[in-house]
Amino acid sequence: MTMEVPSGEEGTTLVPKRHDEFYFDDTFIIFQVENILFRVRLGYFKESPIFQDMLSLQPPISEEMEGRSDNHPIILAGEKADEFAFFLSLLRNVYDFGRRPRGSKQDWLSALRIAHKYLMLQTVKSLALSALSTPKLFEATEKLQLCDELGLEVSWAADAVMSLLQHFASFKDGYPVKERLELRRAFTPKTWETVMWCRDKHFLRRMNYYGGEVLTVDLVKEWLQSLEKDGGEQTSDGGEEKSG
Repeated sequence: MTMEVPSGEEGTTLVPKRHDEFYFDDTFIIFQVENILFRVRLGYFKESPIFQDMLSLQPPISEEMEGRSDNHPIILAGEKADEFAFFLSLLRNVYDFGRRPRGSKQDWLSALRIAHKYLMLQTVKSLALSALSTPKLFEATEKLQLCDELGLEVSWAADAVMSLLQHFASFKDGYPVKERLELRRAFTPKTWETVMWCRDKHFLRRMNYYGGEVLTVDLVKEWLQSLEKDGGEQTSDGGEEKSG
């Protein structure tokens, strides 16, 4: 069937261009993780500069390009096949179906770490963090350690910070030194200073409100987002800089 081709001015033929959304790249790429081969759409990895650089390298004429056959897959050392399979399921659901797959806590943690490793967080981060925001899924320290490991905004872990503030406030005679040192070693200095800044802010608010302003996750998140917006500059309500 022949269709009429639109013409430009003076009868010149217009060069067709690719549609931004509905021109699919169906080129496939083959990975080996442990002893398992995966053959998936190359378009799933368009966000990753690491994979783009890898695929842009042309092999010698006598050699086959990696990732184009089962005999020459791209080997991803250090990954686990079951975790990579969930990561691919996530990418397929995002790109092909526009939905979030079901997964366990470990599935989403591994997906977040793989995305972080290959610089693919834009696609995966919001979905993974949403899935991992289920109440009671993490211990407070574990959630903050994940922020340290992947460089996530501490405001995502506002509920964890609130739990620590409530824990601190439960000691009428002050937080025991031994527990304080153990907890401090669990975090990076920056995260610990942030938690201490929130603790000081909570203490001042309790004093100012004579009995205590009700502490909520939204309130703690507001404090943390304000701190992040200011570039991490930790100051008290009066503007005096606080130390950790």
